[in-house]
Amino acid sequence: MTEDKPHWIRFGIYELNIEERIILRKGVRLRLQDKPFALLVLLLQHSGQLVDRDELRCKLWPTGTNVDFEHGIRVAMHKLRTALDETAENPRFIETVPGHGYRFIAPMTQYQSKTQIDCPVVVVLPIIGLAPARDIRHVADGFTEELTAQLSNARPRQLSVIGRTTAMCYKGVSKSIATIGNEIGVDYVLEGSVRTHQNILRLTSRLIRVSDQSHLWTASVQGNGSNPVEAQITLSEQIVSSLTAYLFPGEPSSLTMTLALQSDAEALRQFRQGGRFRRYRRRVSSIPRATSRLVYRLFAPTTRRLRRFKAKARLFG
Repeated sequence: MTEDKPHWIRFGIYELNIEERIILRKGVRLRLQDKPFALLVLLLQHSGQLVDRDELRCKLWPTGTNVDFEHGIRVAMHKLRTALDETAENPRFIETVPGHGYRFIAPMTQYQSKTQIDCPVVVVLPIIGLAPARDIRHVADGFTEELTAQLSNARPRQLSVIGRTTAMCYKGVSKSIATIGNEIGVDYVLEGSVRTHQNILRLTSRLIRVSDQSHLWTASVQGNGSNPVEAQITLSEQIVSSLTAYLFPGEPSSLTMTLALQSDAEALRQFRQGGRFRRYRRRVSSIPRATSRLVYRLFAPTTRRLRRFKAKARLFG
């Protein structure tokens, strides 16, 4: 059985399907000619890497094609940048490396189906540590990773979460929520901070809508900071549970589902344990019956012989 390959690629406000040769901008299909589309696909396949001019020539204009490469690549790149609404001077997606080639520089996300793209997309921005100690930075990074992981598992079919690696690119970057949202192509941004006081960790999170930069939801939780890893797991679980309850009202929260699964697992364990006890009890109760059968098999022949001997004695007096 072959693995399912991602069919949709999302970068910024654009979505691309390579097999169907479809490119969308905010859900609206764009018209893009073959060469600019092939150029975009090639850059996406080598995202973050330099694609030099020789590779561009081989992939876009194979050997034997009679064409002015310099003119052809300039025209294709101009059409592609026009479709992506950017310029070479202010690139958001494609960087020009003079004399060498091009590099796709924007974060991208891959999906199996269009329905995953249609669901809300959120990014967990790097959590800020509000304390002078250096250790708080590591704790804050741990909260970023834990929140991203738990939120990704909370509603995988209803909520798309941008990966932590992409989110960490915005650590310490002074950009507005609108700029970050448009660059990554998300609907919501989850930001937050963590501070410590007398061995107490307090985590505050806020959900912001990118379209109008309005605060939709906020929550603060705190716990014992003596074990930072345990605190990261517990506090992140509480934040994600509260957030998913806000985004999907009327549905059981991730924490409730987790506790239910744990309860089911415990019930299954006890059921199996009870089954083993019943089997053991049956084996113990069968010992007397087995012993009596063994005694009968050992002494039954001797008993029968004694009975025959007594009968003969009475017969012959």
